[in-house]
Amino acid sequence: MATNFGKIRALLDLCRKSKFVDFTFDHHVLQNLRFAPIGQMLRNNLRQQCSTLLEAGVTIGQQRIPVFTGDGKINFGENIQRLLRSQRPAITPPFGITVEGCAEAGTTALPFTNSTTNLEVDSNGPVVCTSYLIEATHAPHFFQQAQRQRKIWWMRLSANPGRFFISDAYHTEGDGCERSVVRLRAQFTEPDGPENASDVVDLEWLELLSGQQVIKDFPKVFITDSLPSVVNIRQHIDRMTLAVLMDALDSPTARGAIRLHRKIAPFKCAILCHAKDSARQGELGDLAKHIAHVLRKADISLLDSIYTQHLTDDDAANRIATFDACGVPYAFVLRDESLETGLLQLRSRDTTLCETIHLSDLPHYLIKLVRS
Repeated sequence: MATNFGKIRALLDLCRKSKFVDFTFDHHVLQNLRFAPIGQMLRNNLRQQCSTLLEAGVTIGQQRIPVFTGDGKINFGENIQRLLRSQRPAITPPFGITVEGCAEAGTTALPFTNSTTNLEVDSNGPVVCTSYLIEATHAPHFFQQAQRQRKIWWMRLSANPGRFFISDAYHTEGDGCERSVVRLRAQFTEPDGPENASDVVDLEWLELLSGQQVIKDFPKVFITDSLPSVVNIRQHIDRMTLAVLMDALDSPTARGAIRLHRKIAPFKCAILCHAKDSARQGELGDLAKHIAHVLRKADISLLDSIYTQHLTDDDAANRIATFDACGVPYAFVLRDESLETGLLQLRSRDTTLCETIHLSDLPHYLIKLVRS
């Protein structure tokens, strides 16, 4: 059985080959890690999915909790003061404020890290923190609900949903503040032996805070006999992006594919022209360009790699493998008969199966697939 480090190195090399990340190794220490262009697209898509969920809001009973954008350079109390001055009519709890800043420069452990591999990365990437002001009687239930929601979100995006779990809570008291903290974690590897713990990585941090110290900067209008509580959800976006990549590769059915969820995949589809008659490859190329125009007009991201040269069966298989390695969930395969019938083969990366659709179904059918 390969060591964890050997597995880590192989997965990271695949990510580099597919232009998601770039890095160097020095004595088993990862250095100069950065996101390559496709990795930056993945990070942006993941950040957008986080924002979309926050904008949809969390509910307490039938009440949706609004979330506002704040300033990461000031604290939560000062953000509330600013929000009160700008909102008409004035807001009342419960509500949330999201801020984005940079992590402190330092060493952040990567997924699969353990004490024997010493695999680390310097990172001061974006950190998103959403703070909710909640009535004290509702705060514990909301805290539990937020944990479930975040876990479900990760499971839906994952190639292996069973790897995600919530850590045990730990509690601290003192200096006028009571704090309960849990971490949303992912397990990436199996133990090498009965005495070794599985490698896990912390993805998000959730805190329930209460007490006089927590609300010292809050507007007095929010401080009554029942002091409000605060629930924080903290997300390190670079760490989350790396975990998504590791999860997409660390799957029994990956087969060299990066199984990114269609909602966060940098490219939603690709096009392959595979003519039996080499004389028709150019015509298929023209059809492919038309399809590409239709998809881009519908704001569907397309891997720009339309080959007009004639492809052998091996060439076509290699192109499909390239699409899979870039995490592209769907690929259109155009053949000679597509020119006469308008029928296209739509291949799924995850099942490797094709279904037949008509040119007139674009882009609506694909939009339905990638947004579901």
